[in-house]
Amino acid sequence: MLGAQRPAALSKSLLPLVEQFCGVVASLLENSLQSHRYSRLVEYQQSAHRMSRLINDERRLDEVASAALSEAVLEREIQRTDAGR
Repeated sequence: MLGAQRPAALSKSLLPLVEQFCGVVASLLENSLQSHRYSRLVEYQQSAHRMSRLINDERRLDEVASAALSEAVLEREIQRTDAGR
């Protein structure tokens, strides 16, 4: 009879330790998940910044192309005016 009671008493004394261990593991897993989510958010944020820079670069290229076209048109008008004199 003593042998049969001993594992039950042992398991009752270990139960709080097992529960605490499971709580720690659950906390570590949650922290890992939060860290993963945070790293994904950082990736998304970096992608958004890259896209914003690309859009701004595209706008600048459009402005430069527009200015070059305006300059070419102006130069052609000057040449046409000079040729007419």
